[in-house]
Amino acid sequence: DTNSIYHSDPIIHNDIVIVTPRVADATTRELIEGKYISVKRGSLASEALYRFRDTCGYLFFIVELSSSITSEDMFNDVMRGVFAGTANYKHKARTAAYRMPGIGIQETIEESAPICWEFRTAEARDDFNEWLKEFKSKGNVAYLYRRYYRNRGADHIIRYGQIYSPRL
Repeated sequence: DTNSIYHSDPIIHNDIVIVTPRVADATTRELIEGKYISVKRGSLASEALYRFRDTCGYLFFIVELSSSITSEDMFNDVMRGVFAGTANYKHKARTAAYRMPGIGIQETIEESAPICWEFRTAEARDDFNEWLKEFKSKGNVAYLYRRYYRNRGADHIIRYGQIYSPRL
């Protein structure tokens, strides 16, 4: 079947966090209550943000953006004051906070989201999983992490059940 999608074993697991402008001694509630928070439509972060809003005990408004927007653009929107915050992967938020000193990571709203690759054939997936097992056993995940997240084309995460993967 030419429409079949096969997912690799998880490469890494990553938390989802709320990112806001950096404000000393401010709580997440103070920074987002009654305000607009952006998130990619259809993403794991979107689902996590809705769950967080339903359980956190305070009101904020969720604005779902096109799935084609980059995380960097979302962080820039927060810096410019377009949105009070955004929900995103912790590794991307840390990178943004390093490059954009005005960005702050507020709170983890979902832990251990699996990130994996997507393949068009089971054989390609199986070959990759074998390579990944060996790669991880040598302690090379840090290299893979840097290479994957420096790849701008891999920034687009797509939904498939409970697993999200970069398009290859």
